[in-house]
Amino acid sequence: MSVRVADWEVISWALVLVLPPSLALALMLAPENPGAVPASAWMALSYVAIVSQWVAFFPWNLGFKLAGIARVAQVQLLQTFVTLGLAALVNDEAIDLQTIAFALAVVVTLMIGRAMPVRR
Repeated sequence: MSVRVADWEVISWALVLVLPPSLALALMLAPENPGAVPASAWMALSYVAIVSQWVAFFPWNLGFKLAGIARVAQVQLLQTFVTLGLAALVNDEAIDLQTIAFALAVVVTLMIGRAMPVRR
């Protein structure tokens, strides 16, 4: 007998199950004076915990349903490089030639993969 569980329930329960060990680690690693941490850092942590880990799942999963897992998963490989580009623009991070070369190699690999025939 198989049980069918909705995708949103799976991600929600996964996050609920990982919450206790995450909180334990957070308390162990917390600064001695939490007030010394800027409010913007606490807001950023909250954003990552709530939006990135849970809320963003819903449009991402919808993208899988609409475009197909194989295509959307390939796009996810580019996410790291978009993040690096934004870090360079927003935070003035330095991006070296090796990083650019690696990003280009990933893009070329994705282009080759997309050109391959898919057998069903």
